Amino acid sequence: MRVKDIIERIEKYCPPELAYGWDNSGLLLGCLESEAKKIAVTLDVVPDTARQAIEWGADMIVAHHPLIFSPIKKITFNNPQGKILNELACNKIAVYTAHTNLDTAKKGINAYLAEIFNLSDIRIVDIHTNDLSSGLGRVGTLESDIQLREFAQIVKERLKTPYVRVCGDLNKIVRSAAVLSGSCSEYVEKAADMGADVIITGDLKYHECLDFDALGICVIDAGHFPTECICVDILKKMIGSDMEIKVLEQSDIFKFV
Repeated sequence: MRVKDIIERIEKYCPPELAYGWDNSGLLLGCLESEAKKIAVTLDVVPDTARQAIEWGADMIVAHHPLIFSPIKKITFNNPQGKILNELACNKIAVYTAHTNLDTAKKGINAYLAEIFNLSDIRIVDIHTNDLSSGLGRVGTLESDIQLREFAQIVKERLKTPYVRVCGDLNKIVRSAAVLSGSCSEYVEKAADMGADVIITGDLKYHECLDFDALGICVIDAGHFPTECICVDILKKMIGSDMEIKVLEQSDIFKFV
């Protein structure tokens, strides 16, 4: 199996055309023709996950977040990004990223989140390509009417996070919800306009939430990591059970004290 064969398997489910134009998905390091027997999957390529991949003897890392996102003009080995690129290159480890194409895919992260919360009558928040079955975010009906404070507890449990931030009337009865993985504050109002009583996302800013509250929009900030770490399960399935796959250990960068 070669690197390009692994990419072909992944892109069967989340083709690059589903990525937003500003994104940097795809093969970011390595050669398409290189051998790929041992595949490491992770949310982020950071010093610790890179070390794990090297120690395991990985041929390829498949990640959700791009190791290279903004254009770079030089690579030096005294900064984290340059050091990681050097170490992975020296160990001949390819790096492939499925970012917003995995967020938006029919069987991608947001679709998986909708399953986690057992949403029904599902609609897509932002369809930006000709594929009407794919797009960013999902809105759907909850299993039963529930108070916002009780639903926030369910979000904590199902996303396995010790902490969520809630904006809105905790006594409000919610009947529908939207999921917007990662950092998607720009789509919160659209999800509310589509009928979501509460929106689950991450990385919300204080002043954004002031505006949402003024508009009567309930939001649950469950964090970036908890809403996207499920990517490793999705990527494993896409790559296939016939491959040697290792999920690299990673925890939320935020600690709760």
